[in-house]
Amino acid sequence: MREPAIVASVLGADYARLGREVAELETAGVDRVQWDIMDGRFVPNLSFGADVVAACRGHTTVPYEAHLMVEDPDPWLQPFADAGCDTALVQVDVLLVMTVNPGFGGQAYLETMEGKGAEARRLIEGTGLPISIEVDGDISAATAPGAVRAGAELLVAGSAILTHPEGRAAAVAQLRRAITTTTTTGIHSKREEAG
Repeated sequence: MREPAIVASVLGADYARLGREVAELETAGVDRVQWDIMDGRFVPNLSFGADVVAACRGHTTVPYEAHLMVEDPDPWLQPFADAGCDTALVQVDVLLVMTVNPGFGGQAYLETMEGKGAEARRLIEGTGLPISIEVDGDISAATAPGAVRAGAELLVAGSAILTHPEGRAAAVAQLRRAITTTTTTGIHSKREEAG
């Protein structure tokens, strides 16, 4: 298994300076940026449109992903691809396991979702298909090890990166240390215990 990637959610960023925010996240060392797209119907909030994502695309070179929390994702796919998103989270190339209740940032991690992640990993491994598991919701250095042990390969962190008291680079480095420690201390045996 490769080391999990760090994905920064911009849901909690300063919307008045999103271009700078994504540039700072890239400088801090994240592997990609996630845009939480909400339609006000599937979840109660509205968030970013494709035009906002497109306006920020020139500020970074890291991949963008659109987390489509919308009732009908089909009409949303092309606009966000055109805006510069490399991935849309609705298909089964990447299975997203929410570790909070969707729609609002800043919630507490639901440890019970690790069981769902471990079960998803077991089912995926049985297919032999190259499907990644991404976890989203209160991912930090404290919660990342459990998510990784359960099978996560992509970790979405918002508040843990955006509001870290020592800055974003320190937050990303702290996450990487937590991930590296987890992956070097027998992740496979932990998965077998969970499964």
